Order: sequence, then structure tokens, then C-alpha cells
Amino acid sequence: MITRKIKILALVLLVGWPPLSGLTKVVICCAGDSLMRPVPGHLRVLLKTSNIQAVIKDWSQGGLSSRTYQGFFQRHWAAWRQTKPDFILIQLGTNDADPIVRGKYDPAKFRQNLLTIIENFEQFRTSENKRPRIFIASAPYFTGTERKQEKNKVIKEQINPAIQEISKKEGLIFVDNFSVLENKPELYDPDGVHPSPEGEIALAKNWLHWIERAVH
Repeated sequence: MITRKIKILALVLLVGWPPLSGLTKVVICCAGDSLMRPVPGHLRVLLKTSNIQAVIKDWSQGGLSSRTYQGFFQRHWAAWRQTKPDFILIQLGTNDADPIVRGKYDPAKFRQNLLTIIENFEQFRTSENKRPRIFIASAPYFTGTERKQEKNKVIKEQINPAIQEISKKEGLIFVDNFSVLENKPELYDPDGVHPSPEGEIALAKNWLHWIERAVH
């Protein structure tokens, strides 16, 4: 009996403990603007009661648009590739509304920017040398002033349709974050742009819903 236990221990030391039954291990990377910034922390808490064991990386930064995210990507891509992500979550579009309203670039440029970001991420590989699954979310409305309503028109008629079109064309997983916050001003901070703590959790739960569907 003692000899058998020693052999089992030696095997464990050599190859490691077997995975727990039903436990899925994934690397999740959260890319985007300030709406994505709180998501990694909330996902870590929510996943404690899930059968998903995840390493979660934050690839977001406040204030980024589809145009400026490309420079952010270029500064970090070499290190990010080593992460070998299984899932990449993308939340962009909010900071594109204002430059489109002001005529700095048109919706076609937003679409091209987003496609470039997705194509760059599609070059990454998982630990099994597969292409990562990419999730992309719609942009929520702003709340408050008339100026923000002008941006909302752009989000509804131009930005979110482009996101959905690209998601379908590229075979991505579409996450409807627009509906999570729609007509719910209580889920926003006073600035009318960023979600409140309750809104952050609502968005994180929506991401988790689609992550769990992809895993199972």
C-alpha cells in the first residue's frame, strides 16, 4: 500500500494533479474603453461561484475609440500575444460617437477601424494553437443632455448596426450591452456616460452569461 501511494505521488509530481471534474480553465482578456475597465474585477468575483476557472487580463483603457485603440494595441501586442487568450472581449464605440457627430470621421471609418482591431486579435493563438473566440458588445446609450441625445442617434443608427454587422460577418459572439442599460438611468453615474457600480455589475453579468454559453 505504501509503495502504491509513493508511485501515485511520484506521478502527480511529474504530470500534476488532474483537473477537477467539470472545471473549465480559460484565459479571458478584456479589451476596450472605460466601460470595460471595471469588468475584469467583477468577473473575478462572479466566477468564484462558476465552474469556470479563469485567468482574466485587462486590455482596456479609458477614453479610447476604435481609432486610438489601435495605437494602444500596437504598444502592447507583443506581450499580449504571450498571454495565449481563449476569449477576447471587446467593448468599443462609445468614444467614437462624438468624432462622428463632429465630422472628424464617418461611420465607414469606424467600421474599418473595428475590423482592423478584430483582424489583429484574430492573429493571436490559444495554448492549443487555435484562434481565440472573440466577443464584441454593442455600445450603451448616454443619458442626460440634448448633446448626448445627438450622440445616441449615432450609436443607435450607425455604431451599433456596424458592430452587429461585423459580428455576424466575422463569426464573433455578439453581446448586447445596449439593452442592459437602455432606459435605466439609475444604472449610470451622474456623468451620464459611465455605469454606476450597479451598472458595472449588470454589464459584467451579461458578459459572463455569454462566456458560460461559449464554454458549455
